[in-house]
Amino acid sequence: MIHNLQISVILTTFNEKKKYLLQCLNSILNQTFKNFELIIVFEPNDSNYQLVKELALIDNRIIIKCNKIKLGFVKSLNVALLQSKGNYIARIDSDDFCELDRFEKQISYLVKHPNVDILGTDLNIVDQDNRLIGARRYKSNFKDIKKSFLFTTGVAHPSVMIKKKCFDDYGYYNESFIFAEDIELWLRLLKHGCIFHNLNKKLLNYRVTDIDETRIKTHWKFNFMARRMYVFSIWNTFTAYVCILVAFVLAKAPLFMMSFITGNKFSNFLKGKNKLNESKE
Repeated sequence: MIHNLQISVILTTFNEKKKYLLQCLNSILNQTFKNFELIIVFEPNDSNYQLVKELALIDNRIIIKCNKIKLGFVKSLNVALLQSKGNYIARIDSDDFCELDRFEKQISYLVKHPNVDILGTDLNIVDQDNRLIGARRYKSNFKDIKKSFLFTTGVAHPSVMIKKKCFDDYGYYNESFIFAEDIELWLRLLKHGCIFHNLNKKLLNYRVTDIDETRIKTHWKFNFMARRMYVFSIWNTFTAYVCILVAFVLAKAPLFMMSFITGNKFSNFLKGKNKLNESKE
């Protein structure tokens, strides 16, 4: 029964390091669960296009879409979604890689728990040389996940498997969000009553690089916009105002303050990120 359900894996990439992209693709194509399509969206003139085109000749599960003009990450995700035919959408980023039983474990859980709409997993954190430097754990219970969304994110975007029906019913990624597009989507789905869950198994290897403070500041501006749009439809008025206030402060803090804030544990908690050496196992 499980293997009759098809997954659409959506992946966007632009001039990714070849070794990272190959590791990502190998971890997908060698999954124990085989019944999926892998939709890869390239920006124009990507250095890895020919390499993946050759892989697609060997494995017909690979579907390549190439944008005629550069669209960016969020619009490219929607290009992939429009192409997708699976009952479930699996996300991954081009520099991350899966454990080989990720899809099988996620599909198995979703089949047994049809009330769950979005299923994430815990993460291993790896550096640029694939060294394990930490882990990130998420709440599994929906009530706890919902609380997590007040100040951070309750699921890891690259780890999720989502019912395609969620996109069909409530819309695709909001293309006006060049950052925090996942927060906007999660809050929108929460507003509509979708159920989240996390498997407490580290099924994704999440690669970290140096923190770009300017990107963090821009991210929090969009994070604030998303919260302002939805929180009053999700939580009571007092709780929603607290959520908005924290997001507003982080969105408006000057860069030198952000540099200080992003170095402490509280900020890493709010961003849903561990400092590189804080969660070594």
